[in-house]
Amino acid sequence: MTKTEYYLLCGIYKRWHNRTLANYDNDDKTLKRVKRYIKNSKTHLDSGVGIYFYGDNGVGKSHLMNAAFKELIEQKYSVRVISLSDLVTKFAEAWYDDAAKDEFELLKTRDFVGIEEIGKEFRSSLKDADSKNEDLIVTVLDNILRYRLQNCLPTWFTSNLAPSDVKDKYSQDIFSMLKECAVPILVKGVDYRDIVNTGEI
Repeated sequence: MTKTEYYLLCGIYKRWHNRTLANYDNDDKTLKRVKRYIKNSKTHLDSGVGIYFYGDNGVGKSHLMNAAFKELIEQKYSVRVISLSDLVTKFAEAWYDDAAKDEFELLKTRDFVGIEEIGKEFRSSLKDADSKNEDLIVTVLDNILRYRLQNCLPTWFTSNLAPSDVKDKYSQDIFSMLKECAVPILVKGVDYRDIVNTGEI
């Protein structure tokens, strides 16, 4: 299996394959904290503590997480990156399909799991469906966070939501588990999307 194929298997999409911590230049303070975490990855794996990146759109939260997870792969750890909406979909599919159930259970056991886009998951336009979706999302988060906390497995997150807003968005239980399993880090800087397409075509 090629490195590209393995990255994709780990949920690291192609746009991140050439992005590294070395070419992240938006928030030096946060970058230093991430590098220190990677350097002490064995300690964090033993403690089960991850990172909760939050901040404005485009400041590089996903860049940091995907680049860090590539370095964890180089250290021979198993990793999985997945958006919260895809995680919910896989959880629902596992009710009806044994292969999907096995995949979800395997995902839960990775050394490091990164859950992207907390708070931006899909929503229906119907109020009753909204309520059911929110209940399902809380169930999925509770399932995976509780398992990983009990087994001291670190979980990382990216979100536009400040940690204090998680309680209102989801539940007190989710907020409490989040505080226990991840250190909040506010990512600052300019919006990459304002400068990424400045060249001529």
